[in-house]
Amino acid sequence: MNVDTTLLKSGSMKKDTLKIKSITLYFFGILIATFFFSASSFGTTYYVSTAGSDANPGTTPEKAWKSLDRVNEFISKPGDSILFRKGDEWNGTVTVNMWGMEGRPVVYGAYGKGPKPKIYGSVPITGWEKHSGNIYKASFNKEINQLFVDNKRMKVARFPNRGYVAISTVVDNKSFTSNDLPSGIDYSGAVWFGRTGYYHTPVHKVMTSFSGNLTLDEIPQNDLNEGEGFILMNKLAFLDEPGEWCYDAQTSTVYLWLPEGRSADKYVVRGSVHKYGFYAQNKSNIVVRNLEILQQASAGIEITNSNNWRIEHNRFMFPDAYAINSEVEGDNLIITDNKIIGANHLAIQLRTNSSRLTDNQIVDTGLLDNIGITGIGRFYYGSALFIGGENNVVNHNRIINANYNGIFFAGPGNKIEYNFIKNICLVKGDGGGIYTTQPGSNPTTGSVVRYNIIINSVGSKEGFTSRVSFGEGIYIDESAHGVTVEYNTVYKISNAGIKLHKTDANIVRHNTVMDARYAIQILKSSGSTPVKISNNILYSTANGCVDDYEPRQLLVRTSSANAVFEKNIYVNPYDSNGIFRGEEYCNFDDWKSQTGYDQNSSFKSKQLSEGETEKLFFNNTRNKKTFKLGNKTYKDIFGNIVSGSFTLEPFTSKILIGTDFMLRAGN
Repeated sequence: MNVDTTLLKSGSMKKDTLKIKSITLYFFGILIATFFFSASSFGTTYYVSTAGSDANPGTTPEKAWKSLDRVNEFISKPGDSILFRKGDEWNGTVTVNMWGMEGRPVVYGAYGKGPKPKIYGSVPITGWEKHSGNIYKASFNKEINQLFVDNKRMKVARFPNRGYVAISTVVDNKSFTSNDLPSGIDYSGAVWFGRTGYYHTPVHKVMTSFSGNLTLDEIPQNDLNEGEGFILMNKLAFLDEPGEWCYDAQTSTVYLWLPEGRSADKYVVRGSVHKYGFYAQNKSNIVVRNLEILQQASAGIEITNSNNWRIEHNRFMFPDAYAINSEVEGDNLIITDNKIIGANHLAIQLRTNSSRLTDNQIVDTGLLDNIGITGIGRFYYGSALFIGGENNVVNHNRIINANYNGIFFAGPGNKIEYNFIKNICLVKGDGGGIYTTQPGSNPTTGSVVRYNIIINSVGSKEGFTSRVSFGEGIYIDESAHGVTVEYNTVYKISNAGIKLHKTDANIVRHNTVMDARYAIQILKSSGSTPVKISNNILYSTANGCVDDYEPRQLLVRTSSANAVFEKNIYVNPYDSNGIFRGEEYCNFDDWKSQTGYDQNSSFKSKQLSEGETEKLFFNNTRNKKTFKLGNKTYKDIFGNIVSGSFTLEPFTSKILIGTDFMLRAGN
């Protein structure tokens, strides 16, 4: 077959030419699109100032927006930043209405110079007039659950002013009498805060009252019992000292006895009405930084089903419930370098996976004097931090003064490390500096608790009928399985330095425990894999126990334990008899003989010389710390001389024995 190839070649050339032009246009289009996409990927910065105007474009500090309403109606795009001017303040809630993308989050932050911008959950209350005596009143048509005078939280009017009154007689499951209540007062409508268990503090409303008989709106968690304590709040009849307030919802009136009895016009008075400082649902890739978020009626930041948040360098002041709450799962959260003061339910509550909480300060959570109309929320709340989920890291946080637990975690693969926790279980008992439990199908396997320092777990029994103070240091509770507890320092604990209850397959090693009723306590092991207790330093002091439940401090207490003890160092310079307890009190030799434990462990009982005492030194910083001894000479627990100086690695400790300690113990 003869074919004219000239036409084929000619047609082919035309096709090639068109193909080249198409490719050129295609790549040119891609180039243009890429340029515009790249330009937009950086996002736009918007500014908000109380000196601005909502009619402004908001794209420069000079043309800033003014209100939170303008912020909330704006639909941001990934990469945008919304910055609030430092030194300014707003009342209300920031509603996050658009999500970011990985690498291009939506950022809420600050600009300018001065103190952090403030997002208030409270609003000013004005129009005060004298009610009677030192009490002022003002009409206010929004129900409030907190009140502040010059940004200081006031105490909701209560009876009694301090401590609890007791139940005298239980009538039925939600009615009782109390001989401590003054007669002639109608207690109906009051808020009832009760202590019905070691860790039970439910809140209810008084429905009726008659001749000292009170009936609650619902049956409280845990049964009512004679002798249990309670507090009544938010009635004008209880308002009897400076700094107290109450709100009458029926008349929409706020009553206040001002500090120092001065006139109301001398102060700025604010009431909490806005539930949230920030609120987001299904909004991921968000950053909130460098803000002060304060006095919310519920949470500083409330997020639901939102992943990849970064919350950093903020200050949270007096949220009634939470500083940060993500109760419905949100993963990959980073919460770092925030300061949280005065949350009443849980300072931070997260149900999350693969999140990181680091370098936060959490102070004064759920303290009895701060408790108000909502109490501590759910009856078992009051901890500084709760985190439930898998593979989370909680490290380098400082937790000071907590109603209940310092850190409560649940779930597998979590790392709780390098935290400093002081003064916990100040209102409740049966909790600890670090606590975990995991009933159900999601065990704690693979979680690690290490290099933490825990000081002073009180386990308050005030208001409850127990004669025992149950404050633990590290508490591995029911069904927690496969947790490693290592290299921690635990000091000054009302019950157990390290407690394991109905658990198995845990490892406890290289910890230092000093000054506790029980240095180690194991109760009712569950499962077939023993707990391994090894290489710990366990030291009893002459301070005794905080109650008479035991005659002296014990180094170990076991009951139905499945455990292996080996290579531990036990120290008691004050007593050698009855300081171990299994089936009975015994000394170290009898303990080994009766249990088969601690065959390779040692017991040091050398008495201290006259004038000598022991002191625990610890380093709760990220850096090595050197303690200078001057011309003093001390001994360690092994009898080795320590002079000149000694250095501690981060989050480690050392016990020294000597006289006239001039050194500060710890940091």
